Amino acid sequence: MPGFHLLIDFSSHLVWLAGEAAGGAKKELIPAMLEVFNLAAAMVAFYFALRVLPSISRDLRKRSWLLLSLAAITFGIAEIIGTLQELGVIEVEGLYEAAEAIFAILFAAGFYYLYNAEHREALKLRL
Repeated sequence: MPGFHLLIDFSSHLVWLAGEAAGGAKKELIPAMLEVFNLAAAMVAFYFALRVLPSISRDLRKRSWLLLSLAAITFGIAEIIGTLQELGVIEVEGLYEAAEAIFAILFAAGFYYLYNAEHREALKLRL
């Protein structure tokens, strides 16, 4: 999986960046490292969501997986933005909050479609 190795290289670069942003102070290094590990978890979710997207078709259950995958991608993007803002790399106001709101909307819509698909399937089994 070449994409996963790229993710590991990117994460190691972010660990170095966290150390630089903390200025070597141990008090500031721990929150910076937590941000980096949070980002690494989001990047793993982002990677697997991108891997799932091509296999999704158009029925209702697959539509819920599509929305949940898009929510995972948005979560990854929001965490990248948030971590880079926390480390002082970028300074864009409101971008993290917008990505977080889009994540919440897609996540809720994905579970709504999943609930409807399960409900319809349960009704079919009762008949």
